Amino acid sequence: MTYSPPGSRDPDEARTDAAIRDLKVRGHWPQASNPQPSAEHTRPPAHWPPVETATPHRTDRPSYPPASMTPPPRPRSTWRSIGSGALGLVGGVLLALIVQDVLATAFLRDGTIPLALGVVLGFLVPAFGALGVLTAILIDNRNAKRRSKTSGR
Repeated sequence: MTYSPPGSRDPDEARTDAAIRDLKVRGHWPQASNPQPSAEHTRPPAHWPPVETATPHRTDRPSYPPASMTPPPRPRSTWRSIGSGALGLVGGVLLALIVQDVLATAFLRDGTIPLALGVVLGFLVPAFGALGVLTAILIDNRNAKRRSKTSGR
């Protein structure tokens, strides 16, 4: 936009000022609500093609799904199974640590642990971790089936 001196007028600016003066004379702006618009505003110019302004409202179908329709069951999420397994792994490892501590203090003799018990204590953490994962996934699957039966799916 260029700056024009106060005495000179741009043709576009003159048209804009004329349109504003015309609206002020009519007494209403396009944004204002006018309960009875003048006749020149209600009919489109002759060269405009006819346009449907509203679509008929369909009443032959309800706007909500009927009660007999139920949505299809959602498939089990892989991430939910992974999360349940991870929680089971943490629980199994913590349980293994507690069992290791109890067994080691119970069978400790003269500062040494028997060789067979040492092997058992070494396998407790991975074994209990795997059992924790399996247990958590089985419990989650059983609860998911119960939830699906009670919710009507």
